[in-house]
Amino acid sequence: MSTPLSDVSEPRNSEAEDDDFAREPIRGSSLLLLGRLMSLGVMSAVQVLLVRHLSRSDYGAWTYALSVVVLLQSVTALGLDRSVTRFLAIYRERGDLARVRGLVLLLVGAVAGVGTLATLTLISFPEAIARITGVDAHVLAILNVIIFLVPLEALDLLFIGLFACLGQARAIVIRRHILAPAHDRL
Repeated sequence: MSTPLSDVSEPRNSEAEDDDFAREPIRGSSLLLLGRLMSLGVMSAVQVLLVRHLSRSDYGAWTYALSVVVLLQSVTALGLDRSVTRFLAIYRERGDLARVRGLVLLLVGAVAGVGTLATLTLISFPEAIARITGVDAHVLAILNVIIFLVPLEALDLLFIGLFACLGQARAIVIRRHILAPAHDRL
């Protein structure tokens, strides 16, 4: 005996659930776009203020020190900021929460440890750094002040990947587009 098709229907989601499911990614992406636009505006305003109020040599020293921080930030991240999204998604999909916690602890510990080691090295041997790079004392003084951003920025890259994997658009917007321009340029 065959059954009519109307009797063998699968339960459907209601239209309200379909709308919520479709709107959630749109809300997240529009929030990310708005955050990116705000970030660009704040960064542009801060750059204009820096250029207007610093002399040429001071601005050059600032940008040199900031470029060293950005270089060391990407080196101390060890590429782990890109791998967190891959492995965290795999472990989370499998439901292996112990591995998720272990992965996060391992990555945060490794990035924080290498970043702190790089920071302590630059602070401990300023004469050797000045000799190797050929920078003057003014640039080295600025570098010694902002070098503490190296482990923080490397951890920031790691947490952006973590937030992206966990699907928290609001956390990404606040961290990357509101807080980041404020401390990247100041």
